[in-house]
Amino acid sequence: MPTLTIPNSFTANTTAQSALVNANFNAVATLLNSTKLDSTNVQTGGLATANLADVAVTTAKIADLAVTTGKIADSSVTVAKLAAAVTALITPSGMITPYGGTSAPTGWLLCNGASVSRTTYADLFTVVSTAFGDGSLNADGSSSGNGSSTHFNLPDARGRFIRGLDGTAGRDPDDASRTAMLTGGNTGDNIGSVQPDGFKAHTHRQYGPQNAGGSGPYGLNTGMLNWFDINVPTETTGGNETRPTNIYLNHIIKT
Repeated sequence: MPTLTIPNSFTANTTAQSALVNANFNAVATLLNSTKLDSTNVQTGGLATANLADVAVTTAKIADLAVTTGKIADSSVTVAKLAAAVTALITPSGMITPYGGTSAPTGWLLCNGASVSRTTYADLFTVVSTAFGDGSLNADGSSSGNGSSTHFNLPDARGRFIRGLDGTAGRDPDDASRTAMLTGGNTGDNIGSVQPDGFKAHTHRQYGPQNAGGSGPYGLNTGMLNWFDINVPTETTGGNETRPTNIYLNHIIKT
């Protein structure tokens, strides 16, 4: 171990006489390198956050179990800090979920197709980009007044059922014809594309009587009656759309 000679007090004269020389500083460096820093080497209050360079202390540099509950100062870890960290883990940016409130809670936005800033919601933009639109239009198709390079659209889930991305499953026979939710949004088999309502093509057979003499589909004159297909449309039945029983909820997206 190197010998370190340091005078009991420091004065301008002491310094001038080279009491502190390069050899002493080299000895300090060697000493610290060999013994490292621990709680016994650091003066109380001598090592503060302000004295540490950014990212100087990293997880990789901290020994397992070196930081314990007993070493953490009271109030240095708060509920708010823990809540923010846990929330970021279990509800990542871009997560969409049904919500029973009429307005979005803190850290979330309504899925209403709004044009929002790419800077303000940078984390969310990193995830969704322009999948739902480039921000140049509002959800109703009117101009948002925002540049397509500075904004992006939130998903517009109002009045829409959510369908899982088909990918290679082959369950959506019309995935190639899916359109963009708003200008600049994704089309086809991609997140954010939309479809209008639809009804799978099918037929109904209708039968009517025709007399044996073939005098017409409704002939009831003479002879044995036979039943034949007739080209007459059925009456209209049903409502304004095809839908399952449902409930209204808002959808919200994590910023």
